[in-house]
Amino acid sequence: MAVFVVLAVTISAITETSTRATVAAFGMYVVFTFRIWEQLPLVVAYIVRGFRWPESTPTGAAPFTALNPIRAFSNVLGGLPVGANGGMLPAPPAEPAFYERPAFAVVVLLGWIAATTAGGVYSFRASDL
Repeated sequence: MAVFVVLAVTISAITETSTRATVAAFGMYVVFTFRIWEQLPLVVAYIVRGFRWPESTPTGAAPFTALNPIRAFSNVLGGLPVGANGGMLPAPPAEPAFYERPAFAVVVLLGWIAATTAGGVYSFRASDL
């Protein structure tokens, strides 16, 4: 996926050593692939509530989850027949909310690519070579 390539290149441009770049890029991949991204709203709510678990899922958790590039890619593929993605990506919902629709998912993917590219270019230009 192009998003992970752009993330890896940006991380490489920002970090000082190749070891740090490799570890950080792998860490980002793990955060998105193993659904750690989806747990972040719960962790924030846990901290804000004084280290007590909330009774329900925070209000903005579902739209935040849709910002995961893997989830966005899955939502883009929502128009494909079931099983066309080889079962590797989670199936999109039958009646998607606005943030689960393919058009929004394309914007999310392009946003990840644009933001990380801009951050990498800015960091690269600001560095003293």
